[in-house]
Amino acid sequence: MNPFELAKPFWRLCLLRQGPQDLPASGSLLVLVLAVYFGVSVAIALPMYGSSLALTQALAETMLLGLFTRVILAIARRPNRWVQTFTALAGVGALLGLFVLPLVHVLAPAGDEPGTLEGLASLVYLGLIGWLLAAYGHVFRHALSLRGLAPGVLLALAYVFLSAIVVELLLPAGIAQSGLVQ
Repeated sequence: MNPFELAKPFWRLCLLRQGPQDLPASGSLLVLVLAVYFGVSVAIALPMYGSSLALTQALAETMLLGLFTRVILAIARRPNRWVQTFTALAGVGALLGLFVLPLVHVLAPAGDEPGTLEGLASLVYLGLIGWLLAAYGHVFRHALSLRGLAPGVLLALAYVFLSAIVVELLLPAGIAQSGLVQ
């Protein structure tokens, strides 16, 4: 299958034009999307953590996204929506992660006093994080049949904070070594 054709439904998810229910409930599609999500996550983490910690971080983040999604859907009594929801979240994360990837390579070597390029990259990076939260919120909104985007965005924020905490607990030495935490 053409990768651009495969990416189209995930673009529509990123643009808030379709929901996870529009994806097929396919285990093979989920595995394919998870492989891309994992690969993009490793590539994003490499400049900050190095190879072994990047693999650990990407694996933890991928597993946490699946577990968080499963728990939220179970609480809402909609466990049958897990495959489509997890596929949607991973696809959106992979797609937007491809835009984050070059920014991380600009920002990772930046010292204490970033220049104009790093400042611009930081602003674009923050914009992409906002877009990711909106897209994840949109997916959660549809998966949980929530009214409005705000509750879904709150769930997306909860996931991002949980993910940051888990990564900090798993990789404190890698984070300190990267210079992200003083």
